[in-house]
Amino acid sequence: SYGMDLRHRGMAIAGWSSTAHAFPDKTTVPTIVNADMELTTGWYYPTNVTRSATQAHGGTYSLEIATAVITTGQYIIGWTPGVQYTFKCWVRVANTIANAHININDGVSVTSSSNVTTANTWEQLSVTATLSTSAKYLRLELYGKGDSATSWFDDATITVPSTAGAITYSGVPRAFADFNDDLYYALDTYLIRISNSTGVSLLVWKYSANITDLEVMQISGTDYLYIALGTSTSYEYIDTTFTTLGSITSSAVVKTYQFFKLVNSASPTMWGNDGV
Repeated sequence: SYGMDLRHRGMAIAGWSSTAHAFPDKTTVPTIVNADMELTTGWYYPTNVTRSATQAHGGTYSLEIATAVITTGQYIIGWTPGVQYTFKCWVRVANTIANAHININDGVSVTSSSNVTTANTWEQLSVTATLSTSAKYLRLELYGKGDSATSWFDDATITVPSTAGAITYSGVPRAFADFNDDLYYALDTYLIRISNSTGVSLLVWKYSANITDLEVMQISGTDYLYIALGTSTSYEYIDTTFTTLGSITSSAVVKTYQFFKLVNSASPTMWGNDGV
C-alpha cells in the first residue's frame, strides 16, 4: 500500500493501492519525432550525420550521412510486442554503392528494406516487420555507406498494418514517477508512459528484469529517470535524449539496487538499497 497514514499511535491506515493494468492500446500508431528532418531532434546525429540543405524531398532539409558507414535512427515510444509496423522513408544517394536502406530493430532482430536502386533521384523505401513477442524496444534506423557515397533521408512515416499477433499482458504497476511532465510506471519488466497532454498510455521499454523502483533526479540541470532492476541487474536511466540513446545501462562501480530514495537538500543525494 502507498501513502499509508501513520499519524495515529498503534494504527496504520492503508493508502491507495494498485490494481491490475493491461498493455496500452495495440492500435496506437507511434509518433516519429522530426519525421520531416527539418530539425535536429529525434534522430541521432553523431559525427558525419547532419541536417543538410543540399538535398530535400520535402521542405528545406534532409538528414545526410557522409564520410563513414553509419546506422543512425531513433527509439520510438508507443509500440506493442507482436504488432506489425511499416516504416517508410524517402532516400537519395549520390551513388548506389552507398547501399542506403532503412531498418526496423526491436532489440531481438533487425529487418531491412531493399537498397536504393537508382542514384541522384528520390526513392521511397519501405520495410515491414512484426515485432517479436519478446521485443525490447522499437528503433527506426537509417543506414548509409557514407565512405563510398553520400546518402540523404527525408519524410519518414510509420503505420500499423496488422495487430493480429499482438500479445496481451496484464500486471500490477509497482513503481511510479513524474518525469518531464508525464507519468511513468512499471508493469513488471515494462516501462510505460502516460502522456500529460493526451492521457494515452504508451509503451517505452522492456527490461531484462522486473522494475523494482523509479526515481527522478536532476544533475547539472538535466532530469534523469532512474530505473532500479533489483539487486542482480544493473540499473538503467533515461533522459531527454531518449529518442537518440534509448535506455542507458549504468557504468557505475556499484549499480544494482532494489529501491532508490532522493533526499533533497542544498546538494541533493539519491540513495539506493542494494540488499545488504
